[in-house]
Amino acid sequence: MPIERVTYLLKKKFDKSASEAELKELADLLNNLTDKDINDSVQPLWDDYKSTISLPTETSDIILSKILSSHNEIIPTIPPKSSIKLWYRYAAAAAILFVFASTAYLFLNDEAPKTQKAITYKGDVAPGKDGAKLTLSDGRIILIDSIKDGLVAIDQKVKIYKEAGKIVYKGNTDENIFNIITTERGRQWSAILPDGTMAWLNASSSLRYPLQFSSTERIVEMTGEAAFNVVHDDTKPFRVKVGNSIIEDIGTEFNIKAYNDESTIKTSMIEGSARIITPNNSHLLIAGQASFINNQNHESTIGKADIDEATAWRKGLFSFKDANIQTVMKDIARWYNVEVKYEGIVSDMPDFTGKMGRNLTLAQTFKILSVMRVHFRIEEDKRVVIMP
Repeated sequence: MPIERVTYLLKKKFDKSASEAELKELADLLNNLTDKDINDSVQPLWDDYKSTISLPTETSDIILSKILSSHNEIIPTIPPKSSIKLWYRYAAAAAILFVFASTAYLFLNDEAPKTQKAITYKGDVAPGKDGAKLTLSDGRIILIDSIKDGLVAIDQKVKIYKEAGKIVYKGNTDENIFNIITTERGRQWSAILPDGTMAWLNASSSLRYPLQFSSTERIVEMTGEAAFNVVHDDTKPFRVKVGNSIIEDIGTEFNIKAYNDESTIKTSMIEGSARIITPNNSHLLIAGQASFINNQNHESTIGKADIDEATAWRKGLFSFKDANIQTVMKDIARWYNVEVKYEGIVSDMPDFTGKMGRNLTLAQTFKILSVMRVHFRIEEDKRVVIMP
């Protein structure tokens, strides 16, 4: 009951229809909720509004300032220590609303000044965007994001097109040749492979695949993070080679996170099933499960998949659940193409749970994280310094 009541009162608060008594009740409830309860309370609000317009970048600083300053309206007269605790919880709830795809503006855009410019930061960094390099079988490299839609190249009789942000292959070849799509830091891309399988690449990733799959199997190789929606064929299994491991599709859709600086290869099964094959063992993964392969000893375990987290990047979101600052910074560094340095001891920083839009500038992203006591500075050489 308290969580549902908080959701109801938060909605009234941001709709500006809450009475003084309801604001006082909201303050009392927030003061006694855990961080998880706050997240659970805000989730239904995001579900209600996620299909609407996202936050315009030029007003985000104004909106966030309004959200974080509005806690003064509901803090009752209570001892200072309790006030600090309440502010933290209310600010966390407000920030979660903001970061869920940056749609908090829906509650407040009627008040945002249309002519006021967003605050800028020296050395601020724009978010990543679509873009990749396509390496053809003869070594030619094409910068995909710099060319218009249409025919990109012909590689051994196979025509390669750029269509609405995707690479599409049409035609067949008798040659055993390969293409490679590579995304740098700060870039993402998608492709429709020769068999019709859909592949998405997150930042700092690569995918190597043949222009004509064999008659017995379809095998691709990847690094970084990629998602696949496979055209299933019982006669020709689709296999993804990641280091020394193989993920063999039995169903339809899965996400693989296998960056070199991560301790595990994580495969999240979104729909269908897949077989995970390592040098040590093999096991079946079904929808809703995740496989974790240790990069050192190749041991694998199965747990529950966080589908929201696995699919968030394709929806334009960062998503974290009980993630420490180093984990958060890895994803941010890849997307903004920045170097991250730490000053002082950051191990005491709280873990992060929540979502935020990947369309914000770096400074705007850190303003959100500052709610959780993250102090930072952005230097002009695209270096971010994190301080406790």
